[in-house]
Amino acid sequence: MTSTQPSPLVVGGAGFSYQLNQNPESLPIVDIFLRAFELGVRTIDTSPYYEPSEQLMGAALSDPLITSKYQRSDYEIMTQVGRIQENEFDSPSDWVQKSVARSIERFQTSYLDVVFCHDVEYVSIDEAVTALGVLLEFQRAGIILRVGISGYDIDVLAE
Repeated sequence: MTSTQPSPLVVGGAGFSYQLNQNPESLPIVDIFLRAFELGVRTIDTSPYYEPSEQLMGAALSDPLITSKYQRSDYEIMTQVGRIQENEFDSPSDWVQKSVARSIERFQTSYLDVVFCHDVEYVSIDEAVTALGVLLEFQRAGIILRVGISGYDIDVLAE
C-alpha cells in the first residue's frame, strides 16, 4: 500500500453533505471524481461530520467507471475524527477506533491516507492526546498512512 502525493487541489466532501445540500445523493459524484482525476486532482477530503459524504464518496470510488480506470493507490483519501455533529465529538479512544473503522468501511478500502484529529480545541488536552495516540496506533498498523491534527485555535494546537 503506497500513498500518492497529495495533489495541489483537493476535492472536498462538505458539498456532499446535508449541511450544504438538501439532496446530496442526487449529485453526480462519479462524474465529479472522474473529471477531477483526469485533471490530476487525486486527493479527496471529507469528514464523518459531512454526513453522508463518506458513504456517497465511497460508493462513487467503488463504481466500475472509476475502478476500471483508477486503482486505490492512484488517489488519496483524507478524513477526520473529532466532530461528528455540531456539538458532539468522538474523541475518547473507543470512539476514535469506531470512527476510523466506520470510515474504512464507508470508503470500502483497507487503509486511509490521512486522518486528522479535528476541532481539538473543543476537547481537553488529555482527550486530544489520547485520540492522537489511537491514530498513531492505526498508523503503526498500516491502516492510516499519515496522522494530522487541526483546529481553529493556534494556541491549543501549539500546546
